[in-house]
Amino acid sequence: MTENIQRLKAEIIAALDSLPVESLKVLAEFVAFLRAKTHYLASRPTPTEQKPSNQPEDPILQLGTQPVVEDVSDASVQHDLYLYS
Repeated sequence: MTENIQRLKAEIIAALDSLPVESLKVLAEFVAFLRAKTHYLASRPTPTEQKPSNQPEDPILQLGTQPVVEDVSDASVQHDLYLYS
């Protein structure tokens, strides 16, 4: 794996010589974006850190887990008709 990473880095560095200045500027902006994104992702709490263990499960996450069984074959297409009629 380390060999693949080293080879990939070498290919990227070699390709830099053929890029025009404007492309190098865009690449520099992209690298800055990736660094910021990496820093942001590293600073975010993991999902288990986000929710205290004493909080109940969010009911919105259960939507669609128990669909209603009816004799309606097109409920998703004409749901407003069935709701308001």
